[in-house]
Amino acid sequence: MAYLHSTQTTGSTQSHPFGILPQALTQGEKISCSFSPFSGLDPVGLLGRHVHVQHDQEYSAQVLRYGAVVVAFQAGAPGYGIESQLLLRPDDGSDDEYVPVSALTVLAVFS
Repeated sequence: MAYLHSTQTTGSTQSHPFGILPQALTQGEKISCSFSPFSGLDPVGLLGRHVHVQHDQEYSAQVLRYGAVVVAFQAGAPGYGIESQLLLRPDDGSDDEYVPVSALTVLAVFS
């Protein structure tokens, strides 16, 4: 009977589907938001939602405002210089585009 207990491991063996991390391993990153009382939004909470955003262009002074659906979230690795990004599908039918969360201000969130 003692040999049965000698092969058991003390740690838990939990598996997670590919691409899904346990909540404790993900680091929350907030997107700026123009409406109060929110000071920031969790980008993962925007998945599948229709949003109206202000997108500050990286290499110009141009600021775009448009509606889009959040199709995906890419978690960045700041230690390696990789920013978190949202994949946005603009309402005007143009191509989906990854946009760094640091360049976005959420003006409105719709269902």
